[in-house]
Amino acid sequence: MTVSIKFRWAQVCTLSTVALFGCDREIEVEDPEPVPAAIACEGADAITQIWTPTRRADLDTALQQQPGEWPQQLLAILDARVGSNAQVWRRNYLRACEQGERKAQRCLDMQAWELDAIVELATTHPEHAASMWAEIDAVLRDADACDARQEPSFDAPSLSPRVGREWASLRLLLNASDYVAVDNTVRALEGDETVGQTPAYALPITASKVVVALSKGDADQANAALGQAEALAASLGPRAQMTVAQAQAFAASSRGDVPAAMVALDQSVAAARAQEDPWLLFLQLRNIGRVKVQLGDGAGAIEPLAEAISLSTRLAGAENPHTAEVQISLAQAQLGLDRVETGYDLLTQARDSFVNTLGPDHPQTVASVEAIGQLFMAAGRPGEAQYAYLDLLEIYGDLYGPKDWHTAMVKLALGDSLMAMEQHEGARTMYMEALVPLVQSLGADHRAAIQTSIHLGIAELALGNLDAAGDHCRRSVDLVKALAPGDPLIAEAKACAEQLGAAKPSKPKRPR
Repeated sequence: MTVSIKFRWAQVCTLSTVALFGCDREIEVEDPEPVPAAIACEGADAITQIWTPTRRADLDTALQQQPGEWPQQLLAILDARVGSNAQVWRRNYLRACEQGERKAQRCLDMQAWELDAIVELATTHPEHAASMWAEIDAVLRDADACDARQEPSFDAPSLSPRVGREWASLRLLLNASDYVAVDNTVRALEGDETVGQTPAYALPITASKVVVALSKGDADQANAALGQAEALAASLGPRAQMTVAQAQAFAASSRGDVPAAMVALDQSVAAARAQEDPWLLFLQLRNIGRVKVQLGDGAGAIEPLAEAISLSTRLAGAENPHTAEVQISLAQAQLGLDRVETGYDLLTQARDSFVNTLGPDHPQTVASVEAIGQLFMAAGRPGEAQYAYLDLLEIYGDLYGPKDWHTAMVKLALGDSLMAMEQHEGARTMYMEALVPLVQSLGADHRAAIQTSIHLGIAELALGNLDAAGDHCRRSVDLVKALAPGDPLIAEAKACAEQLGAAKPSKPKRPR
C-alpha cells in the first residue's frame, strides 16, 4: 500500500539556494560587476512601492469576493505588519546597502519579494488567501534579524521586482497545491539569466520541479530533478539542506517509502538547528510532528510538536495562530493515545487563538471547531460533539446560507451525533434537510449524498417508517456499486438493507 504523507511546503523554499536546471555545479560563475551604491540602494523603497493605496484597494476588492469576516481580518494583519515594520526594514536596508553587506541586503530583499508575492496572489486568486494566513502573519516579521544571518543562501545578486515576486511566489503556490501555476512559474523563472546562473535562486526552482513531476506521476523526471538538487545543495548552507530534505521526504512519501521520508524529515530538523532562524526550526518540528500523527505515531509526535509550541510561544507570545495550528496536531496525537481531555483542552486553546487572531469564521478556526466535534464523536461523547456542530451550523449558515452544501455537510454530522444519542426524530430532520442540497450541488453519487441517504434510511427504520426507509436503503445499495471496493459506505448500505429486511413482517403462508 502506498502511503502519501502530507505536509505544508515549509518556508525554507523561499530562502534556499541551487543552480540552474541542467547546469553542472562545477561551472564557475563570475562575480557580477560592482553596482553603484545609488542604484543598489534604490531597493530601500521597495515596501512603499509594493504596499501602495492602489494595490491595497485592489486587494480589498478581491478579498470581498470571499464570504465571511476573515478576509478583512487578514487585511488588517497586513496593515499592521507593514505599518509597524516598514520603517525598520528600510533603515536596515539602507545600512546594509551603504556598508556593502550583500547577504543582509538579499535577506531583506526576500522579505519584500514575499510581501509582493502575497499581495499579488491574494489579489489575482483570492481563493488562496485563507491558506496564506501564516505567511501574512509573518510579513516583515524578521526585518531586524537579517544582519545576523550570514547564510550562503543570501550571497546573491539582486533581482528585478517582477522576477523576485515570481520567485517568492513558488512556495505560496506549492502550499496551495496549485501545481499548474507552479509549473508555469518555474518555466518563466528559468528564462531569467540571473536566476539561472545564481545558486541562491535556483534550488527552490529545482525542488519545485520534483513536486510538479510527482504530481504528474513522472517518477523519472522527479528523480532527475532531485539528483540535481542534491548535487547543487552539497556546498551550500543549512537552508539549502532543508529544501533538499523536504524534496527527498516528498519523493519518498510518493513511492510509499515511509522510513526514508522520516529520515529526510529528521535531516531537515537537524539542518534547521544549525542555522540562525528559529522560525525555520519551528516549521521543521511542526512538519515532522504532523507526519508522525498522520502515520499513527502519536507518542513520537508529542516531543517535536511540544517543542514547536514552546518555540512559537517564546517568539510570538502565548496566543498566536502558529502555536494554535500545532496545538491541533498535538491534540490529534493525544487523542490517538486516548487522552481525550488533554486533546480537548488543546483544541479549545487553538480555537480561541484562531478566533482572536484570524477571526471566528476563518477556515482555520472552523477546522478547529470541526476537530472538537470529531474528537468527541470518536470518544463516544456525542452530546458534547453536538455543541461543536451547532456552532458550525451557525457559522456555515451565516457564510453560505441554510440550503448550501457546506451547511448540509454540518447537518449530516449533527444528524449523526443525534442518532448516537438515539434522538431519531431530530436526526431524521437533519438528514432530510441535508440530502437535497448535497444531491443538487454534488450529485446523487457523491459520497456525502450517499452517506446521508443511508443514514436517513436508518433513522426512518428507527422511527418505524419502513416504506420511507426502503426507498433510501434500496437506492443506496445501487449507488454504492460505483464506489471503490472496501469503501465503508458499502457495508453501511448493506446493513441498511438487512435491517430493513429484518424489520418487515413476514408474509403469512397461504393455506394448502
